Amino acid sequence: MPEKEIIIEIAIERLRDFPGSPFKVTMDEPMKELIESIMTYGILTPLIVRPIPEGCYQIISGHRRRFAASKLGYRKVPVIIRAMNDDEALVAMVDSNLQREKIRISEKAFAYRMKYDVVKREGKHPKEYYYGEKYHGIKTIEFMGREQKDSPKQVQRMLNVTRLIPELIKKLDEGKFGFTPAAELALLCKEEQYLLNDAMEYTQTAPTLSQAIRIKHIADREDLTMNHLIPILNENNRKVLKRVVFADESIYRYFSPEESPQAIKEEILRMLQEKKNRQELSAKARPVPPRKPAGIPVNPPRDAGNAAGKKSKEITEKKASQNQVVQTQGAQKQAIQEKASLNRKPQNRRMSRQEILELMKRRYNSKPEQSGRKEKKVNV
Repeated sequence: MPEKEIIIEIAIERLRDFPGSPFKVTMDEPMKELIESIMTYGILTPLIVRPIPEGCYQIISGHRRRFAASKLGYRKVPVIIRAMNDDEALVAMVDSNLQREKIRISEKAFAYRMKYDVVKREGKHPKEYYYGEKYHGIKTIEFMGREQKDSPKQVQRMLNVTRLIPELIKKLDEGKFGFTPAAELALLCKEEQYLLNDAMEYTQTAPTLSQAIRIKHIADREDLTMNHLIPILNENNRKVLKRVVFADESIYRYFSPEESPQAIKEEILRMLQEKKNRQELSAKARPVPPRKPAGIPVNPPRDAGNAAGKKSKEITEKKASQNQVVQTQGAQKQAIQEKASLNRKPQNRRMSRQEILELMKRRYNSKPEQSGRKEKKVNV
């Protein structure tokens, strides 16, 4: 490698994708953010390419930057040209893409597989040739785990996942299939994996780790069938819980890259609690509507044209008519009682002197003025 590398600009149409790269370039949320960044600041990190025949260059690192630049109408992009053989180019491509913050599980698994196949070779291409003497004498999966801060078991699970059929890999990337159970069931043969996928579609659930181990043991003893898989997977439906699953790009765009998954979870729960508190305060402040009098239907059923709706409407109208009759009879009875009380003759009793004087005073003062004379009041 030269001591000082020169950055030059090359036309985009002269760049070629790396063949067999497991890393997919899609228009997801991180890609939209990258496009906005390039629109504002330009391409800050040049692409790494190597020369290939016909005057073109193969991209080692920078597929996403090339895609974003083409979307923005760039005709040229900055690159660094390095001369590499096929194995060196493959290892460099894998290492550069594994540094990304967000990659799919399947992308990482197939990148591990490609790197493992190259580094595992002995003789002409020993692993210490690429990574130095410090890796001499250790297992390949161990040194790969050191670089990516994964345990050897985790690296082995990644390598196992590459044996899954495409349908199960898709479920794994979508979060519908757990990583550890998937790595366990990747050891099934292809026919058994297709049976497993059909059983998962039928039951709409995925096996847990303990269920995956049971399925693997059954497959080791006898031929695995749907009669084995469906009862095991249906165990999850007996205690099914409602879950909301978000894709990474739909959540992480609202949080900084430094925040841990636990911090993101706590922040989401805090916001939900605040929303619940606001709803409770709003419900308390809302005025209570007055209650309607008894006997009046609140929401009479609509006539939907069927027999049940018509019968319910007839019952409601009948009750309303009966209530109206009762109210009318009550009003008539009250009027008769008031009239009887007015026509009732007073009892024969002698009035006292004070009552007689009060009666004369009221009658005299109630007479209007006559013939221009002032009204006289009686002083008793």
